[in-house]
Amino acid sequence: NTGDSNDLIGRIGINLAEAMGNKQNVYHLAIAGSTGSQGNTSHNASYNAEDRGASFISQAITGKRDRYGLEGILAWNNYKLQGEYSDAYYKARSQGATGVGGVLNDSIAKADVETWYAEALWILTGEKYSDTYKKGVMGTLKPSQEFNMDTGTGLGLWELGFRVDKFDVYNTSNTGSDKTRFQGATDGTTTNATASKSKIDECSYTGSGVNTVAGSCNGGATSYTAGIKWVWNPNMLIKASYTYTDYDHAFYPIDIGAKSVRASGITPASDLKKIDHEDLFMIRGQYSF
Repeated sequence: NTGDSNDLIGRIGINLAEAMGNKQNVYHLAIAGSTGSQGNTSHNASYNAEDRGASFISQAITGKRDRYGLEGILAWNNYKLQGEYSDAYYKARSQGATGVGGVLNDSIAKADVETWYAEALWILTGEKYSDTYKKGVMGTLKPSQEFNMDTGTGLGLWELGFRVDKFDVYNTSNTGSDKTRFQGATDGTTTNATASKSKIDECSYTGSGVNTVAGSCNGGATSYTAGIKWVWNPNMLIKASYTYTDYDHAFYPIDIGAKSVRASGITPASDLKKIDHEDLFMIRGQYSF
């Protein structure tokens, strides 16, 4: 796209266990980062929790972006603790939108996006996590006894896991745009009573040429997951999980897209319901080749 830059990306890591001559365990530490910008596009970044349920914030991504992350893995025998942390800064300029004072192409949205997760995993059938670690990443789990679907023999590999992850958008600001905005972050009301601009799922929307209050579009979610995985062989697996997601603010899900024209922009449509949490049970089968 016009205006895109080449992102500068880097990552460096070390397995301290290997450095100490311990091949049975994994003590992994790594840091990564990138900087760059995206040119004249109309794309938005929609954020949702780990379970990939309802999107709760939408943000334009045209403009500057800086990101960095930390990661760590502690694995001994068939037990593993793993976590990652990332922080990103976005500064988006909306092309064609009216900024404060009526200046065209001068509408800017800013936000910091912070994420992290921590998980505990246990291979019930006893395989070692160190056998899957190569060149700084965890690879495919391989059962010591593959499950044979024809004969019904072999246990395969069974893994039990628990996970907590957090997503947080903060330090938000939006200078007068009807195109670059945050959505689904607060209680869904708007101060703009014009029927054509009754955006019930947009945060502090006030129309072109008007600033939002700094920080008023902050939002996030915390998810808690328990799951089990059955690996038949290195190419096939089945897993099931339950996730409970708690949203920082109740909101009208933007993926649903239901908007009702009404005389006043202050009262949400009566047939729509806000949500403040989400429950998701997921079953997934995977075959790789």
